[in-house]
Amino acid sequence: MKTVNSVSGGQTSAYLMKHYPADYNLFALVRINAPDAAPKDPWIKKYVQEKLGCDFVATAEDDVIFYTLADLEQFTGQEITWVSNPTFDDVIQNHNILPTLFRRFCTSEMKVIPVAKFIWETVGEPVELRLGFRGGEERRVKRKIESANEDGLEEAQWVVGKHKSGKNKWKSHAYAKYSFPLFEAGIFNDKIRAYWSDKPVRFAERNNCVACFHRNPILLNLMAQKFPEKYAWFEEMEGNGKQRTTKTGKVMKWNTFRSDGSYEDFRNHRTQLTMEDLEGFTDCDSGYCGL
Repeated sequence: MKTVNSVSGGQTSAYLMKHYPADYNLFALVRINAPDAAPKDPWIKKYVQEKLGCDFVATAEDDVIFYTLADLEQFTGQEITWVSNPTFDDVIQNHNILPTLFRRFCTSEMKVIPVAKFIWETVGEPVELRLGFRGGEERRVKRKIESANEDGLEEAQWVVGKHKSGKNKWKSHAYAKYSFPLFEAGIFNDKIRAYWSDKPVRFAERNNCVACFHRNPILLNLMAQKFPEKYAWFEEMEGNGKQRTTKTGKVMKWNTFRSDGSYEDFRNHRTQLTMEDLEGFTDCDSGYCGL
């Protein structure tokens, strides 16, 4: 069985990649059509387009992640293969609704499915897919194990064609058996941070989308200050979402990323806190956001 490391650009999945070499290291990029949020460094656009083989405008993630991935390849001597589905804009448009904590199709469509498709199309059979769950994360490991089918394999569904009626034809693919090397070895966050403290790899303060709805509203406020152009894209999506209509023509004013406020509310909130004050609000950097 081939092995695959799920790489996010965070310290945990980077530690996994360094200490547990695999046949493939996969990184799934979230792209957005937001020219104002485009990277200021022209090297980044060239680097991303070479890696993906497609046009690139901007990402919903911290641009530092691109330096992380380049540094990580140089430091480990291993290649990272990039995958990406349609842009976040397209995903939202196709669903006609915004993702939330209770309908997390952004994770499945922009992280899980691109990885699963690569495995299915490149390897052609299930692989051992390693996630960077750390020591002490029993609940996360338990949830992933329980999500597998009766053969212990994770499945993903995607469109494989059209029926005669014109409707999409979906097919489920069993593509991976999850493993958790860091959890099994008892590797905790403090050891990972200590390891990277003197290594030539640059890391972002936090991984995944800068305005992910999993984040505390106070952290979202600070992200709005640090990444105004990227945060503005989320506000725009929410503004558009609240004006969309259902099949019956009813305006979806409730169509927001979170139920406890709008992204405009969070941006306008006045706080005296800083990023350092929110050290406890860490985000998953295992390779699959929010799992």
